[in-house]
Amino acid sequence: MMKFFDKNGDGVIQYDEFCNALREEMSVRKTILVKKVWCKLSKGGDSIDLASVENPAFLYTVGRDSGSMCMQEFKEFYQDLAMQAPSDDYFA
Repeated sequence: MMKFFDKNGDGVIQYDEFCNALREEMSVRKTILVKKVWCKLSKGGDSIDLASVENPAFLYTVGRDSGSMCMQEFKEFYQDLAMQAPSDDYFA
């Protein structure tokens, strides 16, 4: 079990290691969709300032409207949502 969860080999299962081990990979189509949305929101940058996002539905879904969000956090957020979507079409 430690080999499966303890990815950094420090002898302790971190919360992120545990969640990442349980998280399913997104399909290619879902991954492409998430990258397209990220590129549009970030305008090619490494992070987005949530205060500058003009989409209340997105901010409501993320659960906050201030601070910044990096691409990895954005991807993980949508990876969690993707696990709940019954199909790629529904996710899209």
